[in-house]
Amino acid sequence: MRAIEEIIKAAPPPAGEYLTDQIKALAILYYADRTKDHSRVKEANDLLLDFCHRLDKPEWWARTNHAGALIAMRILLTYEGRKDLLFPETVAKMRDGKEPDGCVIPEQSLRRFIPRTCYDPGIHIGIHTWKQPFAGATGYTENHRLQYTLHALLLCQVYRNESYTPPDGPSVPMYSSLPGVESYWGYWKRAFYDYLIGYRKPRMTIEPWQFEEFRHMDWGITEKDSATYTHVYLGDFWMLRDSVDDPIMAKYCEMFIDLVLADYAEEKVGGVFAGAHENSEKHTVRLPGLLHIYNYLLFDDLPYVPSAQDYFYWGAWGYASLLTSDYNPTNPRFPKVIIDVAVNKPAEGYMVTEAIAQTGDGLPDKPKATWIKPDYALGFALKSWDGWGYHAGGAYVATPGDSLGKTGLAVLPFGLDDNNRFDLKYSLICPMYSVVGPGVAITQNGQAQLPSKIWIKEGFKEDFSSHPPWMFFTAKSVLNRSVYLAIRPVISGYHVDTPRTAGMVIFKYLGVKGENIPELADSAIPHDVGTVIKFDDPSDYLVWEISDSSRYASFEAFQKAIVANELKVTPRSITYTSSEGIQLKFHRDEDDFTQHSINGKTINYDDYRYVIKNPWMEWPQNKKQAHFERDGFSASYNFDPAGDGVFVDRMPEKTVKQ
Repeated sequence: MRAIEEIIKAAPPPAGEYLTDQIKALAILYYADRTKDHSRVKEANDLLLDFCHRLDKPEWWARTNHAGALIAMRILLTYEGRKDLLFPETVAKMRDGKEPDGCVIPEQSLRRFIPRTCYDPGIHIGIHTWKQPFAGATGYTENHRLQYTLHALLLCQVYRNESYTPPDGPSVPMYSSLPGVESYWGYWKRAFYDYLIGYRKPRMTIEPWQFEEFRHMDWGITEKDSATYTHVYLGDFWMLRDSVDDPIMAKYCEMFIDLVLADYAEEKVGGVFAGAHENSEKHTVRLPGLLHIYNYLLFDDLPYVPSAQDYFYWGAWGYASLLTSDYNPTNPRFPKVIIDVAVNKPAEGYMVTEAIAQTGDGLPDKPKATWIKPDYALGFALKSWDGWGYHAGGAYVATPGDSLGKTGLAVLPFGLDDNNRFDLKYSLICPMYSVVGPGVAITQNGQAQLPSKIWIKEGFKEDFSSHPPWMFFTAKSVLNRSVYLAIRPVISGYHVDTPRTAGMVIFKYLGVKGENIPELADSAIPHDVGTVIKFDDPSDYLVWEISDSSRYASFEAFQKAIVANELKVTPRSITYTSSEGIQLKFHRDEDDFTQHSINGKTINYDDYRYVIKNPWMEWPQNKKQAHFERDGFSASYNFDPAGDGVFVDRMPEKTVKQ
């Protein structure tokens, strides 16, 4: 409730009122309902009227695939009929655009979203033409399709007693739960289940990879494992869980919330989201990712208290969903095993080994390995390529900080061009081959056209001169101990590369004329640009090793141990033995990536065929069951209890032991 109170008191950011008005209104109404303090209820209604008056103007957030009116619909579905909270004149304006003088402006109401919900040939939406939304269409990435589907489902509930006549056929009810009666609700419900169970990635020019299979629930998801988009998934499913009137769909949403949180919890180190993941927009200066609010509210494991204004920025509908939901750690159905894994990292460390899907060669797609310790991590993609927005991994240290941009340190590989556009909208794009063991890795992240580089966030103490070509780094972690990192190129040397001027806009989003484009849609090089190192051989190999002061008496002792380690280089392979006796062998021919080995044992890529995999959590790909268990807590999930492959209108199973 404290966060709700802060949101109510705070002055929203100066831009983006379309979204912030909805958030503040929901917070006020929720607070009034819980505390019976109605002193600001009129303010909430005024904010909603202001929101409606802006609906007929170009607005980034008014797009259906950008959250549209999710919070407003949540408010209407929750509080309509509560005249003490949501005034009749506010309801009339939100539903129909009706002004107090009787004038009706439909474009200033939620009604304005109905046409694109029911018919949009550009993205194959039309109940008489395409059997399900987006069928065969390109365009709109995963999070946008989810936003569109969620928006449509809630809109069908808002206008459940109406029908709509689309351009491609006769009138259709907006909502019906009767067997055999087609409705837009049923149309979008099929889209929801297809998205979770049968979704296939569209083949788009900006996405060069070709997935053979790609189903969300049992193959893994790209954007949901992302410093930028995970909070979108969480917010959408939290909102749908609490607003949808279909108990089966609500159960799916709750289960999916758990699974997304589990995937985040295993690679969350203090305030830092570590490891390789998808679409990590501006991760270089947002190491906690946009999940920091969830970390704070659910796990209480953030080294700072988010400001009230943090709740108004992108993803705010998700934060508002969590804050006004009964599904939180106080709920007996909320799995404590997830909190345990998120917060209580074992001193000895552990590995996370997962992949996204399956490619045409039958191997897991974009397998990744991450070594997790209580206050630092080392992890990379084992095999990926120049994909759209892929964060290929790095070395991470959880450090104290008083805000999102000042928490955590990292050294990250990237392969962008010589303009060092490492903070483009989709940052740190690079191909990657690696072999990763406990505290050690060998990587290759560059090619001639994308020269190998690393980005070093400002804040490390560095020593590049004592033992060249080794580069050494140290920093004090949130546990108040020193973390040590060593990196060296194998073939060539390196030099400091000068980044572009801080603050320079290097990517500009072209929106609709008159649209209020939020800051996040553009990309400017951050003022805290850190250091860029470029390696003299554009496709050099890098050796990484990370440890801490519980193992070494000093930074100098760590350096001495590292330089004494054996590094063997032949025309065919690179072999490095770490200070802990872990031997990695990396085969230099890219076609031999399946022959990389750890301690003489060739990597078995079947070990990476998991959506979630760590010592306490397991969810195999192409399976409908997941199980988590640790310290007496457990949670089990079964999406197909009958074993017949039917998911629509079939209740899944979830069992929690606390």
